[in-house]
Amino acid sequence: MEAEIKSVVLNSKANKKAVEELAANLRLLEEDKKSAYLPDPPEASMIQSEEIALKILRRVLRDSRRFCVLNVAGDFLFVNRDSALDILKRRNFILINAESVRIIEKDVLDQSVLSDLRKRIKDEELIRIEAEKINLTTLVGILLGFPVVYWYEDGDKTSLNDIDLNLIQVGEQENVLKFSYPRILAEDVERRILGDFKREMRQKGFQITESISNGAVNL
Repeated sequence: MEAEIKSVVLNSKANKKAVEELAANLRLLEEDKKSAYLPDPPEASMIQSEEIALKILRRVLRDSRRFCVLNVAGDFLFVNRDSALDILKRRNFILINAESVRIIEKDVLDQSVLSDLRKRIKDEELIRIEAEKINLTTLVGILLGFPVVYWYEDGDKTSLNDIDLNLIQVGEQENVLKFSYPRILAEDVERRILGDFKREMRQKGFQITESISNGAVNL
């Protein structure tokens, strides 16, 4: 897979480590261990256009029909169609207001937008997401498979400062998923969704690592 990535990217910034990281995460996507993959900056620097993202989809991923690419404000999210559609159908996640640091009880997601997104994920190869129609931070978290997702209102801060966070990593040798949630909500989050999530991941053979962080975390 690394050779295919190099032939597609043709970029002087395509250093060996970044190529290996990109390949490792795309394999996890192919193996249905990830529902979606958003490259970190070293890998994202190799994918600077829709053309390159689509070449990776078509030439690197096997059975490319199983996947699509979302252009999220210039960042490219590679999505496993079946996994994403299952997440949007089951809605097995909770939302936390990033400003008030509370679990959101009401349904704040625009159902018409989500319905349209489901159709597009099913039918389209490249999907451009319009920021004014949906909370991009929340959307990415949902599609990545986070059981706990941050939500912010217009004008809200997009980082949590001076708040203790519980950090969860799924997978040891292979980083399948990593997310955080406010430690002050730990009991409620564990009862509502995290307990079931961790049991499901362990049943699939994944190791769960938990730690604590204090300070600013970008959402």
